[in-house]
Amino acid sequence: TQIVMPRSGTLSTLVAAVTADPTVVGSSRTFTVRVNGANTGLTTTINDGSTTASDLVNTVAVIPGNLVSLQHTEAGGPSPAVGIVSITFSS
Repeated sequence: TQIVMPRSGTLSTLVAAVTADPTVVGSSRTFTVRVNGANTGLTTTINDGSTTASDLVNTVAVIPGNLVSLQHTEAGGPSPAVGIVSITFSS
């Protein structure tokens, strides 16, 4: 699913949480904000032994009509979990 941006602004403060840590040693879940189908620098990774992660440093500028989505990738076979992600939009 993609969200059409209605006005110019900045995306920031990506925070992700899952109900269970990835468990398997070396496994992870990565969440990446995408704009118009391309990955941005606004990304965070939840590694084994943790249930939260955030990117409080990077920002992404958007303009009206940009398509924003979130990509979730798994590495190393993490345990099943329910997740939630938040992103701040400032205009």
